[in-house]
This record gives sequence, structure tokens and C-alpha cells, in this order.
Amino acid sequence: DELIKLTITSSRPDVGYSILPKGALIRVEFASPVSSVKSRPGDLVTIRVTEDVVSEGRLVVPKGSILTAKVTDTVRPSRLGVRAKVDMELGYLEGMDSAPVVLGVDQAAVGANTGITMATGDTLRRFSVLGKSNVLGQSDEVEIAPGTEFFLSVMQSAKILGLSVPAGR
Repeated sequence: DELIKLTITSSRPDVGYSILPKGALIRVEFASPVSSVKSRPGDLVTIRVTEDVVSEGRLVVPKGSILTAKVTDTVRPSRLGVRAKVDMELGYLEGMDSAPVVLGVDQAAVGANTGITMATGDTLRRFSVLGKSNVLGQSDEVEIAPGTEFFLSVMQSAKILGLSVPAGR
């Protein structure tokens, strides 16, 4: 109902293609916990889009869309300076027309994420969440609660069939 109110102001919806550009930041949240203590390789982490994604005046990814990430590795901190981390690989986010959107963590996303510390991975869809370093140079465990917001970047431009959003909405 909310999508209908947002996008359809006349009797016919205005549908067309838009390009979601590489480098666009998408605000998301962890919908399941992530922990360097409790998470294990193979665990699935649910991530939810927290704001409608509009590109070229069209809604291309609605708020509430879900994607998953698979935990690929976890590292506990050590007194020798090893930093706690949880490595993950993202699945694809689906656009309004089910077109796959490749998300990941690039330098723009690293800079935009002030609440959690992230690092880029060795492929487009891989990234790490790092434990915070304390004054002695040691690392805290990674403990992320559901609802923690962060940003992911669009890693490849995507052509998505979206609904026109009226000006001012």
C-alpha cells in the first residue's frame, strides 16, 4: 500500500528503466546479530534496506528489501595485536524488477560507516567488520546487534525497471 501511495498518483503507474550507478550508497541495517565470538563460517546474516532507493526519479529498491551475507571467516582478538573481525560475502540485492544489484564495501562505504569499522574484501561482494581498537592497540570483539545501520556501495551499475516517484515525495 505504501508503494502504491508513493508511486502511483494517477490511474496508470509510470514505469520505466533507470540506472542505479556504481558507487551509489545504500543505507541498510543488520537484521540478525554478527559476532566474532558466536558467528561461524557458513552462517547467514540477514541485511535489510532502511530507505527507499530512488534513481533518476524512479523507485528502484524499496525500503524493507532483504539480502543475505554468508560468514566466511571469524577472527578473535589476541594480545599480540591481531584484530577481531568477521568476514562476509554478500548475496545479490534484488531491484523492483528482480534485477540483481551487486553490493559491497568500497572506500566510500568505509568512510560513510561511522558506527562500525569495515574493510574492503578481496572480491566485489566480500567485506570485513572489524573490532574497535582500544588505547593499548588491542582489539575488542566484534559484537553487532540487530538494527545497527551502515552503508553498502553499488559495485556495478544496474539497469532496473522502477516506478516513477512524484516530485516532492
